[in-house]
Amino acid sequence: MRTFLPVLVCTLAFAVSAPAQTAPAATKAKATTGVAGKATPAPPAKKAPEPKIEGMEISRGELGYLGVQIVGASFKINFYDKKKAPIAPDVVRALLRWDPKNKPGQERLVLNVGEDGKSLTAGRAVRPPYNFKLFITLMKKSETGEDKAVETHVIDFKA
Repeated sequence: MRTFLPVLVCTLAFAVSAPAQTAPAATKAKATTGVAGKATPAPPAKKAPEPKIEGMEISRGELGYLGVQIVGASFKINFYDKKKAPIAPDVVRALLRWDPKNKPGQERLVLNVGEDGKSLTAGRAVRPPYNFKLFITLMKKSETGEDKAVETHVIDFKA
């Protein structure tokens, strides 16, 4: 009889507390039910894909970004704003300089505004391998009409 009373009390306490613990879950199910009593899951939050910069990304600080790449064996530089959206170049030309791996000396190339008006391109082909330190100088027109260097970048170019 002594063991019967504690077992009865424990069973009774468990039976009373079990439905009280499951009640909030039932309330949640009612809150998310949709048409015809079916539960509708919350739609997943869609995150907009981050814009992609073509080629090697170079930060220009407050001016945005550059995208340096080789397209059809020739250099191409695209310009982007701070949100990585394409913009027209704010310079008239770029001077490139590098030490090629396939011959002694330095190679130099001038890029001008391309036919699309949104990038700087060159008409001359660049021979592979495309693995070198690239020196980039961006030029603007000054008040006197001469080109003036306004920005320089040095990158380890790999394509």
